[in-house]
Amino acid sequence: MLLKKNVLVCALLVTQLLVGQETPVKNLKEKLATATDQEKISIYFDLYQSNIPLDEALEYIQKGIALAKRKKLDSLHSLYFFAAQGNYYKTEFKTGKKYATLSLNIAPHDEFKARCYNLLGAFCEALSQEDSAFYYYDEALEKIANDTSKKALAIKAIVKNNQANFYFKKGKFHLAIKDYLDSNKISSSLGDADNEFNALNNLGTCFKELEEYEEAKFYFEKALRVNISEDRNILKNVVEIGLGDTEVKMGNYDRGIKLLLNAEKKLEGSSYEIYLSVAYQALSEAYLIDNTEKALHYSKKTISKIKEINNPYVAAGIYTTNGLLHFKKKDYHNALASLMKAKEIARENEHNDLLYEIFLAEYEIYKIQKKATLALQHYEVAMAYKDTLFSIEKNKQITDANTRYKTKQKENQILQLKQKEAQQKLVLEKERTTKVVFAVATITALLLLAGIYYFNQQQKKQDARETALREKQMAQETQLQVTFAREKEKDKIALTLHGQHAKDLELIAAGLQNNNQPIWAEKISQIKDKIKDLAYKVQSVPFSESPFKDQVLNLAADDRLARTQVTFTGLKDIDWKQIAEPIKRNLLFAIKENISNIYNHSQATRVDFNFEKKDGVLFVSMKDNGKGFSTEDVKKGIGLRDIKLKMDEINGDVTIESQSEKGTKILFNIILT
Repeated sequence: MLLKKNVLVCALLVTQLLVGQETPVKNLKEKLATATDQEKISIYFDLYQSNIPLDEALEYIQKGIALAKRKKLDSLHSLYFFAAQGNYYKTEFKTGKKYATLSLNIAPHDEFKARCYNLLGAFCEALSQEDSAFYYYDEALEKIANDTSKKALAIKAIVKNNQANFYFKKGKFHLAIKDYLDSNKISSSLGDADNEFNALNNLGTCFKELEEYEEAKFYFEKALRVNISEDRNILKNVVEIGLGDTEVKMGNYDRGIKLLLNAEKKLEGSSYEIYLSVAYQALSEAYLIDNTEKALHYSKKTISKIKEINNPYVAAGIYTTNGLLHFKKKDYHNALASLMKAKEIARENEHNDLLYEIFLAEYEIYKIQKKATLALQHYEVAMAYKDTLFSIEKNKQITDANTRYKTKQKENQILQLKQKEAQQKLVLEKERTTKVVFAVATITALLLLAGIYYFNQQQKKQDARETALREKQMAQETQLQVTFAREKEKDKIALTLHGQHAKDLELIAAGLQNNNQPIWAEKISQIKDKIKDLAYKVQSVPFSESPFKDQVLNLAADDRLARTQVTFTGLKDIDWKQIAEPIKRNLLFAIKENISNIYNHSQATRVDFNFEKKDGVLFVSMKDNGKGFSTEDVKKGIGLRDIKLKMDEINGDVTIESQSEKGTKILFNIILT
């Protein structure tokens, strides 16, 4: 007897465990010691997808969950999802379903909710909760029904594939084929080779179950030509199981056996051993034709994997096949034992077609053993199941036909509605277009007239503003030129008094002192001080006629600094109107004095000024790249001594930093309050 086998590639929207290298894993673990909380979560994700064992990978996800809950990080929904996925691989379906539900409850958007619903559907399928599985798949599709993004379409293709698997297991092959074709079409348009591969394989399986072997072979071979990701390439051996079984049923026995043996060899020891039971079962049935020993050998290997099979129909079929093989070898005791296990599973799940085969086989055994009463009882039960099968098959055919009719009718109604809507939309679009064109033309004309008027008015205003601005600028420039000329002349007089006459008198006073004429030396010194004071007053007379910052900038424009690059930082950031006049006057004097020293002594090519007001203190620094001087000689300089006196008058301090050939920096710190 040939039994149905669900050779389905699971199309969950989950990341497969990737085959990585040992070094990256080691590096990831080392990074954990110094990583931030958010970085640790990223590393846990990377470790989960590396080549470490699944149990260890799930331990890292659990650490991530604990960290995310403790620190209230926004990655908790993804961690729950990975925990659910990992438990699916471990066949811990109840635990996985719990994590999938937790992920769904905090999912940030519909796309992620669709992923969660899809995963929940897979868990419910595995737990034989069929109504819930269908509900979750339907919810997944509903969440992304109007989303045409690539991500949403990819999810839709996968959900369609899994929903088709559900129909397949229910025996609704035509509905399954429709969903598989939809999934394949979407996946192909997106270039999603992995899911396209799944859909093609499962289409082949559907047609094989319908005994349409040419179609089945077409889709299996097409699946083998798809370039899937390297880590999933071994799944092509699962396709070889379906193709090999199909070849055997088409009479291509040798090619079929070769494909099945190759699949068995490649799957043993791989992470996809779960499919070995399917390969063993296919080989067992293939060898039934001419090699009972090998058929029994593979039947026993299939039973050794029975715990990994979640489909009770397949499990019952495996025990039935094993019983028939023992019967063929006249090992009636083991035959009846296997058939009894098959009968228990089939009865529990109401698989009447298998129960018919089981009771018929038991009838044959009891007849050979000359147990007439038991033989008759089992024959009557077998015939009863046969009658039931006839009714069920007829009802199924009627139901399938009715489903196809309603589906076709609904599709036609939808098509008619779409055509009608398209026609109405076209009429409305034409009317809307006409109205829009007229409205746009009217508005454009009005806007054009308004624009011309507005432009003329604005042009007149602009001309008036520009004329007023030019007149104001000319007046300001004239006033500034007068002020600067007056300041320059005043500075020239002050410089002559202070820089030349005062210094000459100081030299005379020093000579008289050396010639033992102290009285005259003292008088000359007094005259010198009066001249310096006069020079200072000359500088201060028109001070308020121009802003302080303009006077500072005017100093930088001094002809003596024509070859020196002068920069200012922070000068315009200070509200100089809030600074007291005596402070500004003395500060300007100090700056002038320092500029004079730079010109006369430093040979600098660059001078940088920096102004800053902070916490009630005014900081002013002047830095040049000149030849510098020894700080021991500072006290001997007349100009620097005068700067110190001016700073003392305004509660200020002066700091001088200089070295030979390394330039000079002078810093003024003035307390304002």
